[in-house]
Amino acid sequence: MAHHFFIQKQNICSRYLDGVSVFCCFAHFSRELQASAGRGSTRRTYLLSFSPIAGPDEYNDVKKENNYVAIQCAKYPERLIGFSRVNPLKDYAIQEIDRCYDELKLPGLKLHFSNSDVDLTIPENVEKTLELFSHCAEKGIPIVLHFRSENPEFGKRDAEIFIHEVIAKTPGLKLDMVHLGGWGGFDQATEEVISTFIEEFEKNKDLGSIVFDISGVLVTEKEEIPGILPRTTEEQGKRIADYIRALGIENVVFGSDWIYCSPADYLSYVEELLPLSEEEMEQILSNDITERMFGSSEIRHPDLAELLNTLEEGVDYNAPLGTRVGQQLKGHVVRKQV
Repeated sequence: MAHHFFIQKQNICSRYLDGVSVFCCFAHFSRELQASAGRGSTRRTYLLSFSPIAGPDEYNDVKKENNYVAIQCAKYPERLIGFSRVNPLKDYAIQEIDRCYDELKLPGLKLHFSNSDVDLTIPENVEKTLELFSHCAEKGIPIVLHFRSENPEFGKRDAEIFIHEVIAKTPGLKLDMVHLGGWGGFDQATEEVISTFIEEFEKNKDLGSIVFDISGVLVTEKEEIPGILPRTTEEQGKRIADYIRALGIENVVFGSDWIYCSPADYLSYVEELLPLSEEEMEQILSNDITERMFGSSEIRHPDLAELLNTLEEGVDYNAPLGTRVGQQLKGHVVRKQV
């Protein structure tokens, strides 16, 4: 089961991360979902940084955010799989990916094209994206991608450029496309992207290991934003179900886009709005993409003591308690080595 679980220093983790019952997971099911639906079992969570970062001290802030993700994963090594985050257009991007993978032991990467102002109709953006994707593929780093950009003309052309100029030129790529390639809801642009991928898959079965999650695609009156994010119609639900089948049920994973919608609520939307059979639903909900994305069920994770010893002098980015190195940290005592 796939699920967006976002964190951000202080305002989210201090409220939610310590509550094990709210963990959500890609591989199987969250406790919250189990309580409401009685299905599955909790194993692991993909933990992603929530916030876009920009400003005069941008790279240092990016490092702090990635350090923070690593610390949370180090505290819960059996539950959390950490994904670093960078802007792929920045000069520091590959340097930070290597730092996160080699030093922080974060095994995955999250990219958000709209928040990073990536526009693949601009050749320079394609070049930067290809360089970064190739680097990740060579190191075996899977990518979780929010593909939709801010370009108002986003759609089929963007998907074609991405497939031919990036994916097809990146052997060994492991990619998770969130929101069925859109950014939530199901508009014309999202439909153009997913239909283009289906067309290209039919032509070329060797495009790499690509999965799609259905997070945020379905919208009810609770999430509806008039004029911006309309609720999902019955006809759209039928088309989404057809696209899921065309992609292959084994290539689709559940997601809710929490914190915007709980896993339990979103599961009820899927069951209500998508005309999928019980067998199809069970396969989507039980799809475990861990080995597919990472090549093994054994995944690297940070060691807390070792990790904190690599951070900047005297600073522990565990924001909820403002803990400094050498003080008690959630049951662990870690001292700075000089």
